[in-house]
Formats: sequence, C-alpha cells, structure tokens
Amino acid sequence: MAIPTLYSQSDSLTNQYEEVINNLLDESTETSDNSELYDNVEELLNNPIDINFAQINDLEKIPSIDFTTARLIIEYRIKHGKFSSPQELYNIKGLTGEKAKLIIPFVKVNHSKKNGPNKNRQKVFPSWLINNSKLNVRSRTTKKLEKTRNYPLYNFMGSPYKFYNRFNYKVNNYYKFGFLTEKDPGEKSFYDFTSYYLSIKHLSVFNNIVLGDYMMEFGQGLALWSSYGYSKGNDAIYPVKKNGRGIVPYTSSGENKFFRGIAATINFDNFNLTSFYSLHQFDANIDSASGFIVSTPINGFHRNSLEISRKDKGSERLYGVNLSFTLKNILKTGFLFYNSFFNHSFTPQKRFDKSGREFRSYSVFYDLILNGFNLFGEFNYNGKSIASINGLLFQATNDLIFTTTVRSYPSNFVNLHGYGFGEKAGKTQNEFGIYLGLKWRTFLGTINLYYDQFKFPYPIFRAVLPSAGDELFFNWISKPFKSSKFIFRFKEENKFVTGELNLFRTMVKRSRKSVRTELTFKAFKNLRLRERFELNYFNIRSMNLKENGFLFFHDIRYTHSNRLNIYGRIIFFKTDSFNSAVYEFENDLRGVLYNIPLYGKGFRWYLLFSYRLFSHYILSMKYSETIKYGVDFTSLSGEQLDNILSFQVDINF
Repeated sequence: MAIPTLYSQSDSLTNQYEEVINNLLDESTETSDNSELYDNVEELLNNPIDINFAQINDLEKIPSIDFTTARLIIEYRIKHGKFSSPQELYNIKGLTGEKAKLIIPFVKVNHSKKNGPNKNRQKVFPSWLINNSKLNVRSRTTKKLEKTRNYPLYNFMGSPYKFYNRFNYKVNNYYKFGFLTEKDPGEKSFYDFTSYYLSIKHLSVFNNIVLGDYMMEFGQGLALWSSYGYSKGNDAIYPVKKNGRGIVPYTSSGENKFFRGIAATINFDNFNLTSFYSLHQFDANIDSASGFIVSTPINGFHRNSLEISRKDKGSERLYGVNLSFTLKNILKTGFLFYNSFFNHSFTPQKRFDKSGREFRSYSVFYDLILNGFNLFGEFNYNGKSIASINGLLFQATNDLIFTTTVRSYPSNFVNLHGYGFGEKAGKTQNEFGIYLGLKWRTFLGTINLYYDQFKFPYPIFRAVLPSAGDELFFNWISKPFKSSKFIFRFKEENKFVTGELNLFRTMVKRSRKSVRTELTFKAFKNLRLRERFELNYFNIRSMNLKENGFLFFHDIRYTHSNRLNIYGRIIFFKTDSFNSAVYEFENDLRGVLYNIPLYGKGFRWYLLFSYRLFSHYILSMKYSETIKYGVDFTSLSGEQLDNILSFQVDINF
C-alpha cells in the first residue's frame, strides 16, 4: 500500500505544535499560563519515541495517542515486523491519515536496540562530543505598550518588560543540562527566578538521574504529578487516562510547583525503583504573631516591597520512593510513598484546608490491558481519607472506543502535589464524579461525545452549600473535501451556585450552553484559512437572568519553504457580561500558551511571524491588541490591558 501524499511537505514542526496543542487545550476555560504543557510537547518532539521498541505505555505518552491507537501500532509491528520509517504509520488499517500525521513528529525508527551511552566512549572525545551534542537557546522579551497607572499605584520597582531566557544542552540523549531565568514586568532583578537541572541516563545501574529542578508523574496523578494536566475537551478519550513520565527535568518558568534536589531511577528486570529528595523554597505569607503560613501566592510576582517580603519564606522538605512492576503490554502497577515537612505550620482558612506542617501520602496504582479492555486507576491515602479514581477503556472495534471513570475525592483529602482528572482540574479534593465518553469514527466523520456528572459534598467557590452538576459535550469532525475540515460542537453545563432569590441567598441552577461551527481549508498549497462562529448562552431561570454572547474570527496561516510562518487572526465578540464570556485559544510564540476570555463588546487581532534563518536560528514576533467599545483602558489596572509586543530568538545547534 502506497504512503499517501495528502499533506504538503511544507507543513513545519511549528504547524505540528499548533495542531497537537489546539486539540488538547481548545476547550479549556483556564486562563492561567499553560506553558508547561508546551514544554512537554516540545520535549517529546526533541526526543522522539522509537516505535520499533516502544510498548503501549511508551506510546501513550504521545499527545493524542490513546489506548486503541497504541494497540494498533504494536499489533502492526508484530504482524509485519519492524517499521522501516515513521511514514509507514500511514499503512496501518484503522489509523487515519490525520492521526498518523499528528503522531509522526513524535516518533523515530531504529533497527537495532541502543546499547546505552557507553558504546561511543572509546571514540575520540572532542569529535564525539561535537557530533553527538545539541544546543538550544531561547530568549524572549515581552512588553505591554499601552500606558497604565499600575506602576505608580503599586510602587513597582522594575521595568515593564518581561524577560525570559532558557539554555538547554544535550549530549547523545543521555546527558542533559539546562538553566532558565525569568523577570516578570515590574520586577527589578533580571534573575528574579532561576531554575537549573542536570539529567543523566543509563549510568551504571541507574536508568535516570536528575539533579536540580525536576517534576514527577506517577499513576493517575492523585499523589504526584506535574503542575498541569489535560482536562475535558475535544477528545473524549485521551485526557481521561494519565500515563506518567516518572522523573523529568523541570524546564518551565512556573515558580512554585516543582521539586529541587535529586531523584534517581533504577531498573532491574520488570521492576522499577525511584527515590527522590527535595528541599524547595516558595512564596508564603506568614503571620508574625502565630508563625503560621496564612497563604501561598503562586503568581511568582516580586514587584514591590510587599511581594518581595514573602519571597521564599516557606520551605518544604520532601522525600519518598516509588516501586513499580511492568509486565510487557499487559500490566503496570506500583506503590508510592512520600513524606513532606514544612518549615511553618499551615493555618486553615476554611474547614478542609490543609493544616499542620507534616504530611504523608501512600498510593497504589494499576494499568491492566486484556484484549480490548484497559482497566486503570489509583488509590491514595493521606492519613485522613482515601481518594480514588478507577476507569475502563473498551475498544469495541477499530472505529469505536468507550470509556468510563469513577472519581472520589473526599472533602478532607489534602492534595499537595497531585493533579487528578475531574471537573475542577487539578484540585483533586471535594468531588465525586462519573464520566462516560466515546469516540466513534464513521464514514461521515469522527464523533467525540461525553457526559460527566459530578457533585461537591462541601461548599465551593460561588456555592455556599453542597452542590452538584453535569456536563454534556458533542464534537463532530468531518472532512467534506480533501483539503478541508469542518467542526460542529455543542456543550451544555449545569451547576448549582449561590444566588439571591426573594431577598434571600440560596442555591440556584445555572446553565451554560455553547454552539460552535468551524471550517478550516487550504486555499492554496501554503495557505490555510479558518473561520469560527460561536454562540454562548448563560441562564439562571429562577432569577430570570439570561445573557448571551458570540464570537466570530477569521484566521490565516501562510507557510513558505518551511522557513517562514505567518499567522493572523481578527476576532469580533459581544457578550452581556463576563458570565457569557467566550474563550479563545490562540497561537503564540513557541513556549507560550494562553487561553483568553473575551467579554463586553469589541474586537481583537494579532499577527505572528516566525522565520528560520540559516537553519539554526528562528526569529519570532507577535503583536496583539484588544479594543473594547465604551471602555477607557487607561483607567484600568495594567493586568486588564492587552496591547502586547513580543520578540523571541531560538538558537539550535
């Protein structure tokens, strides 16, 4: 069977970033910086997985690959032998060309197993080092151009520029070293935040060693996970099940949720032992009278004397082990323990907030594959209660897959470093939910459908009493023509929130609905156009409160000779208030991810340029601007302005 030539070779890795990340984050309503997800995707692109030796758990680390896709690849390899090239994925029956295109950048093909780093040590050191090393340097400058009154108002000490610099050096995929510096707008020090790591793989009995800053991902994320996670979205199957990477170097600019110390993994037969130690300082407000930690700001800002006074006032000493057992493509199970000790005790602001200074966590997780069934889950005990998530993936046919999960996160469950799947992504506390989802590929297109029902046993933000809710999502993707893609999406969310009815505060049912249509097509070989129209409906029937909103955008991408990429988008929006805000995930510089809520009446536009110079340099620039009618921007705080110019240089050798 011939490999299809449906996709133009002018599609660059930049475009692959866009497709993968859009699929994962396009439905998110989180407005925080999700750049750690970008770093994860970038790390996989720079270190592709060898599909000639990968197991199902390895392949599931690739964004957009679920249990069924991984099985198809493994079964094809068993039947036909080793892959001759990544493009052979197009030959797999049951794997669409669109899916194969998304996978190929993350995989490679070797025809013999690697012997580890020792095999080249006999070669002449200087030439071996030069020929087997890679260097990546990224430098970015960002500034809001609109003049605001925030600097004199808040006594910010530094310039309004944001600076980001990252250095990564790798030798033969076994030795990696990196450091990062960042300065936020208003901060005085150019090195306000610094991060660094040294990673060594396959050293003697050690499979992996990381010194410095690192993250850990085990099980289903109830005990230890990185500070981001995929939430419910366009794909009804992939985000539900997690597949941890173990210990990985920390390469992002988030200033709080990582570990600093040493972690190491030893492999022996089917067993894997990871031990770790961390001593990490973090920002904290400490009550001068009691000595208790009152709050832990996570924004990382140190712009004035008040913010500087809480810098690194808290510290956490953490140590633990993870022991896992893997039976090839059938079973993976493990046990995790860690002990965490803080320099000050926490004082709870609400009933079930964390209190005290010492915490322990015990976790058991499993991932079992039997024919077309995949059972997975985790149980975590923290000394007070047990949190759990258990799920089932069932492959009915190559074109139809179901999933269901049950999650139970008690109100008194203390989550220090977990990021479990749920309605409140990453909260992993005070939630019980049942999720049902399916993905069905038909001759008319691919359907993703899920229904999630959840309840909160203890009051949450905007709900003074225990509450509940549900969410229905339908997404249909079709390709009516060879070079086009059409999307229809419907989403409905119902929750009980606090409202005022007949002069009394009570619980009322709030409903949000949204309808989206989107058409993407290639007008020419190097020119892609995208049109989106979205309607939002917000309703509290008992209070007779109804609001509407809409968004329309026109998007253009031009790619020339795999060197030049030009993106442009203009967005028109109108909503009655923030209640009916429309979220718009957009392209940005490499390493930057933001999901922007648009509300009020106005329009937004941006231009993004990326040019590859002399094969080793990538120059990027983005300018964005939001204009709202009837709003005096100069009277608002700087955080609400959006008139931004950014420059970035990537150097790769």
